[in-house]
Amino acid sequence: MPTINARNHGFATGRLTKDPTTFENKDGSKKVVVNLALRDSFKGADGETGAQFVDLTGFVPADAKGDVYSMMHEGDLVSVSYELRNDNYVDKAGQRHFDITLRITGVDLLEPKSVTEARLKARQS
Repeated sequence: MPTINARNHGFATGRLTKDPTTFENKDGSKKVVVNLALRDSFKGADGETGAQFVDLTGFVPADAKGDVYSMMHEGDLVSVSYELRNDNYVDKAGQRHFDITLRITGVDLLEPKSVTEARLKARQS
């Protein structure tokens, strides 16, 4: 098991705003982006609790037998562990870009399969 740097690691619990987006790589691996709605820990002036919408990125190796992302659907309640990653690059014009990515290190599905299946069935009708 890899060592976790506690100062560069976090957890986010929320609902998926849409099904995970998958991008196939040339080597057969996949990049997966999930968007979570994360409830704010404070109330606004109107007394309502707001939400933040955060993208997190995961990867599935080419030789993986299955992946948790294929079991995730819009509306599912999930807990995601992540680490901060610098994705710095130089574009074709020579411009340097500095991006920070929340790289998924683990996913926990927090609802029973029956709840997820009922939600999927309701979406289809």
